[in-house]
Amino acid sequence: VNFGTHAPRDGAAIGRVDTNLCLKPSGLARETGPGFDFGVDWVSDSSLLCTVLPGSGLELEAGIVLYGQASTLPSAFGYFGEPVVTSVRQVGLFPESGGG
Repeated sequence: VNFGTHAPRDGAAIGRVDTNLCLKPSGLARETGPGFDFGVDWVSDSSLLCTVLPGSGLELEAGIVLYGQASTLPSAFGYFGEPVVTSVRQVGLFPESGGG
């Protein structure tokens, strides 16, 4: 699918996973007040970015409507459960202890 060479204007691209509308990743990174920005972020002519809530399900249909043209992919997405942190590694924020 070719999404064009420029980001679609606001509201021109509506994504969903199963029956849940996509949350716009760029909207989650800033203070949005009550609620979220629904939509997708344009990445390139072949990629759009969509955020869904944890535990959305398995083998879900993903869909996009771009300028009125709809497209779906059955069983294209799965996200079950909360993310789990398995390790943490500190890199370069504080000087190493010792010496001095």
